[in-house]
Amino acid sequence: MGEYYEYMCTWVDDLLYAGKDAEEGFYESLHKSGYKLKGIGFLKYHPGGDFKRVKEPEEVLTWGSTTYIKKMLAQYEQLFGTEIPKCQIHTPLEPGDHPKLDESPLCDNEEHAKYMTMVGALQWAVSPGQINIITSVMMMSRFRIAPRRAHLKCVQRIYQYLRNYKNMSIKFNTEMPDYSQFAVEQLDWGQHVYHPCKEDTPVGIPPEPTSKGKPVRMTTFFDVNLINDIITGKSCTDIIHLPNKTPIDWF
Repeated sequence: MGEYYEYMCTWVDDLLYAGKDAEEGFYESLHKSGYKLKGIGFLKYHPGGDFKRVKEPEEVLTWGSTTYIKKMLAQYEQLFGTEIPKCQIHTPLEPGDHPKLDESPLCDNEEHAKYMTMVGALQWAVSPGQINIITSVMMMSRFRIAPRRAHLKCVQRIYQYLRNYKNMSIKFNTEMPDYSQFAVEQLDWGQHVYHPCKEDTPVGIPPEPTSKGKPVRMTTFFDVNLINDIITGKSCTDIIHLPNKTPIDWF
């Protein structure tokens, strides 16, 4: 669009637009093209995520999953016939817990079905920003084929944790981080442990789009839990990518 880009995201029958001329420009052109649209307006809810604008002290867009978690809590009540107990739980799993070592009885068919349903809901909760449960959900997902009753209690604990932290959200912070206090290390491939080697250069990739607008600094945080599985010795690595100060990708 000359000085800026327009962005459009689609998810099944949902559509999201980011640009400077939404209602009178982009959506109006869709109406004239014969598309029937409803619910047009500022973004409030999109696949499991709540979008709000808060002032602190200036207006900032936030992304959370309060609505989706409330649906999860209602589903929990349907599965177990009772509300989630009110507990002061501040970690998704018990610190130091190793579910792999558990030897409690295997879940019966009914308990297994509940486990599958709850783990599936938890996996989706990670998508709209519940980064805080990603490691524990990954650990408990490994037992979907044959969960034990203690594993079911672990999953119930994650639900209890979300009940206490259902209003957490991601803030779209466009401020560029300052890393001037860190020295930039120039790596010498010739001295690498895998010498002789050289860095691959991508071939056949289309040219990058022309940059428009303000510059962005990309940051990646990662943390490794060595011997996360104390039986196999496998580790677990968590990674978060941020343009400026907003997390956009995690795994």
